[in-house]
Amino acid sequence: MLLLLSGLVALQGGLGRLRELWALFWRQPGFWTLAGSVGFGAFYALVCFSAAYASGWVVAATFQFTVVASLLVLALFGQRFPRRVMLYAVLVFAGVCLVNFSELHGRPSVGISDLLLGAVPALIAAFCYPLGNQLVWQANRPPSAQAPRWAARLPHLNDGLLGIALVMLGLWLFTRRLA
Repeated sequence: MLLLLSGLVALQGGLGRLRELWALFWRQPGFWTLAGSVGFGAFYALVCFSAAYASGWVVAATFQFTVVASLLVLALFGQRFPRRVMLYAVLVFAGVCLVNFSELHGRPSVGISDLLLGAVPALIAAFCYPLGNQLVWQANRPPSAQAPRWAARLPHLNDGLLGIALVMLGLWLFTRRLA
């Protein structure tokens, strides 16, 4: 993935843009570590943990809560929404609850502990993904009260994926040594 994203950035902006992004990454590794660890690392770890305790379709359906979590994360960064959007969010949440309850009542082998160990991490992952992405997106906006002061300024918004992938490469190598 790192090679693919590096090639894409180089094609779009040349090698100078790729060097600029690498320099930005090394100037502010704390920002990239936070955004990558939350947006990719915690997200993938929690979804994988959920898959060990719940059926794949239940984890996938529970992860649809990302729609609601994205709205809540955006609200945290100052975005406002019409009330009807929140009504749709409540419908999504109700659907996620129905899927999980049907799994609990539809399969006698599934207990409440399995349901919680499968659903709760997937719900947390649903917040991690938009939060990591929002941190990168905020970094490309003019400074505001909602944007962290230490956030990296991106030359182009697409470069955020490469920055997060750089952090994840280190995290993947570290966790590989632990396994």
